Amino acid sequence: MFYAKDVEPLRQDDFEARLVAALEQQPTVEVSPAFAAKVAVALPAAPPRRRVVHAGRVAAMASVAVLLMVVLWLAPHSVPDLRNIAFCVEMAAIAAMAMIALWLSRSWSRA
Repeated sequence: MFYAKDVEPLRQDDFEARLVAALEQQPTVEVSPAFAAKVAVALPAAPPRRRVVHAGRVAAMASVAVLLMVVLWLAPHSVPDLRNIAFCVEMAAIAAMAMIALWLSRSWSRA
């Protein structure tokens, strides 16, 4: 029979040296080509790339076109006086075009 008293006790410094050597050993990892092929076949097909539509920019450009038509339509009727409604609407349209132009310049600089 094999009893614990027959086993020579392991010295502490030998144990630590073997433990450190075992922990420092790099594991070897190998992926077989067959496994890689199975994974590649199992992957779903890549979705088709969607075209980027800049709806905000298109709407802003359309708004500028409409505001420009409003300004040109009101130009013969406006007198530079704050009591003239045509002049006030024309100034509001010009201010709106300026804000849209500012927004468009910032959005184009980020793209």
